[in-house]
Amino acid sequence: NWGPSSFANALSNKLNLNNSGANTACAASESAFVSALAAGGPAPGGNSQVIYAGFTGAGSSGGNIWVTTNAAGGAGTWIDRTAGINPNHYNIGSVAVDPSSASGNTAYVTIMGFTGGGGHVFKSTNAGASWQDITSNLPDAPADSIVVDPLNPADLFVGTDVGVFRSSNGGASWAAFGQFFPNVVVNHLRIFNSGGQVLLRASTHGRGVWQIPLGPDFAFAMNNTIAIVFPGQSGAFPGTLNSVSGFSSAVALSCQPGVTAIPDGGCAPNPASLTPTAAFTLTASGSQAQDYI
Repeated sequence: NWGPSSFANALSNKLNLNNSGANTACAASESAFVSALAAGGPAPGGNSQVIYAGFTGAGSSGGNIWVTTNAAGGAGTWIDRTAGINPNHYNIGSVAVDPSSASGNTAYVTIMGFTGGGGHVFKSTNAGASWQDITSNLPDAPADSIVVDPLNPADLFVGTDVGVFRSSNGGASWAAFGQFFPNVVVNHLRIFNSGGQVLLRASTHGRGVWQIPLGPDFAFAMNNTIAIVFPGQSGAFPGTLNSVSGFSSAVALSCQPGVTAIPDGGCAPNPASLTPTAAFTLTASGSQAQDYI
């Protein structure tokens, strides 16, 4: 019941700016409002128990992150988890719960405003009890939105006032994502499965809605798959690891010897790690006397 005469579904009372109002009823005179909301974790009866609420800033106060890990327990379960991550009280741009986190305890927060350096993107693995700054090399611009790839929790996308950035290593480093995207404020990001194709969609300030497919980050191309060698020798297979959609993070290569087929002796890539687009060589050998691999 969402009617004005009933608060049967209210999950929280007033989450005050001064960190002291989790049990105070709203009075319609508040100067801040919820600007970001995310939920995850256990969901008995279809209702998520872990909820994150981010607030707008209000000058010298606001910009708080409130969290409950027991929404069914009522308004008194909410805790201010802001700590010192937003000393300038900027608006909380967005909150995203890692969809691979069964507990709902892994979440990301983006903070708007020009901080003078870091402090734009944070990660928590304990429901906000502590936060790690993963801004890294992002530009000093408001971070408005963040999404987590549901198939790869280390793959993060952030919408900022100067475009979309991607981290394929959990926030250790970032790079501008995609080609031909305008240098524009990105208000919101969402990942959709459209008929089996995974799409990233971005809404912008003044430049409409954009989308880009999220396919593989890289592709292998082998120049030759058969090597003619004498018994006891190894075969060398040159190949190329090609970047897709501007992917530029290091990729670790590995291979396994065959179980029921040649080669069964072993195989090794060289180099074992490279950043696409780049060439590599796979060396394989067999334990049996063969004239091919």
